[in-house]
Amino acid sequence: QTMRANMTPSERQTLNELSQSIPDGHDLAKQIEERRGWISHESADPVAGAAVFKKHCANCHQIAGQGAMIGPQLDGIGNRGLERLMEDLLDPNRNVDVAFRTTLIQTEDGATESGLICQETETSIRLIDPQGKELLIDKNQVEQRQPSPLSLMPGNLVSDLPRREFVNLIGYLLKPSHP
Repeated sequence: QTMRANMTPSERQTLNELSQSIPDGHDLAKQIEERRGWISHESADPVAGAAVFKKHCANCHQIAGQGAMIGPQLDGIGNRGLERLMEDLLDPNRNVDVAFRTTLIQTEDGATESGLICQETETSIRLIDPQGKELLIDKNQVEQRQPSPLSLMPGNLVSDLPRREFVNLIGYLLKPSHP
């Protein structure tokens, strides 16, 4: 609350816009149920799903050595099963490992940055923002630092995928082995 009170109107607007992408429990349950129906009524194409993964997920996640290691490595993700996988994709803030929680940093010049801390030294903090961009922040400029319970993964990243792409992505992620 203290950080929000110190934000400029523009920064508060940005935070509010980011918060709106977090679905409430009722909408989320409805969305999961709808997409479960998609999957039970359609055959997935894992090859096409690999292309969806590469386009939307590989900038932060890695499977079989393909992709980046910003977020969790996903080899074996299919072992979690369909229900857990859908929760992870559609509600990435539900079960966030502490190592992958975002941090909000307000600097002396009034800027507010958020991201995953990927490196910290005595003099600087290196963040990765939700777009995968690296930010280097001088620790002497940090006015306030606040851990967040939120994931770096945007809540609407895969919920906005067209039906066919979503089904194919699930098919790819549920594959026991990946090329």
